[in-house]
Formats: sequence, C-alpha cells, structure tokens
Amino acid sequence: MKRILILLSILLLSNTSLRGQDKAPAKIKPFNIYASAGLSTTSDPEWLKDFHKVGYHLEGAVGFNFLPATQLVFKYGINNVSKDFEFIEGASDFVDGGKLKMRMYGIDVRFAPGPPLIPFRPFVFAGVGLSRITEDDITYTGPADQLADFYDGGTIDDQSKLYVNFGGGFEFGSGPIKFFAQVKYLQVKTKEQGELKFVPISFGVKF
Repeated sequence: MKRILILLSILLLSNTSLRGQDKAPAKIKPFNIYASAGLSTTSDPEWLKDFHKVGYHLEGAVGFNFLPATQLVFKYGINNVSKDFEFIEGASDFVDGGKLKMRMYGIDVRFAPGPPLIPFRPFVFAGVGLSRITEDDITYTGPADQLADFYDGGTIDDQSKLYVNFGGGFEFGSGPIKFFAQVKYLQVKTKEQGELKFVPISFGVKF
C-alpha cells in the first residue's frame, strides 16, 4: 500500500511539473513603439495663457524594458500654440502669426505596475530633455500706436533650453497593439520670459 501511494505521489508531481512547463509565460517584447496626438493647453505665466489659444501636441517614442514594469523611453515631440488676438476688436483683420513652437528631444522613465498582459493598466512617467523654441514673426498691418496695446512683452527669441515633464495615464487592450490616454505637465525655462508651463492631453497607440 505504501508503495502504491508513493508511486501515485511521484506521478502526480511529475504531471504537475509537466503542466507547469506547458504553461510557459508569454514572451514580453524587449521594446515598444509609441505614437500619440492631442491638445496642449497653456498653464502659466498669465501672459502665456491670455495671449495663446489651445494648441496641439504630437509625440513619437521608443521604450526599452530594463526593469520589471519599467521602461526607458526615448522620444521626440512637437508642442505648438498659436497667438490669440480675438480679445482685441478687429485684430484678426490686421494681426497674424506669432505661433510658439517647441521641438523636444527627451528621455523618460515609465513605470506601469501590474502584469504586462492585463487589458487595463495604469502608468506614470517623468523625464527631462532639450527643447528648441521658436516663434513665428507677428505680421501687423494696423496703426502703430495700437501694437503695444494688444501685445506687450510676450515675444520669445529662438533658443534651446532644458525641459522637465511628468504625468500619467492608462493603457488598454489585450492584443499586440494597445491604446493609451495620458496627461502630462511640461515646463521649460526661457531666457527672458521665465518658465513656460503647458498641460498636454494626448491619446495614442502602443506597438
């Protein structure tokens, strides 16, 4: 009887071991590609909010897995906002241009807790980078004495400055392609205009 129990125990353990081998964990890709687009709102200072419309934010990135649930993400982004002259009556007839453009090269650390294959997963990120800031010329064809009335001291010289950003969101989907929504806080310090702050909200796809 003892021999039979021992034999059954050995067979049971062997069968359990084989099943464990059959259910090998799904392979996790060594890297992911991200692409996103959305709106960018101005946050601070006051002149940035008052004299600019809601703009757009585009971004492409490659994220490399180097720790559990953690990626090192290399990215390139565009953050553009246009001047808003609508609060001056008739300004659209004689004022144009002045779009503020940012071309950003950066690196983020992205952390997404939980199993990688679940269909709904939160994530957070933070990073730094270099931003190339330019501004289109303002075309003004109205009376010269009105120029300072509607726009005073907001022009920005072309420059390259460091920026910081952080944010979070959710990714969803269970297949090889996932979708995500995120919000970030973006801050860059300029030479003469101080710190410019933006809040882009984006939707994207992850391969």
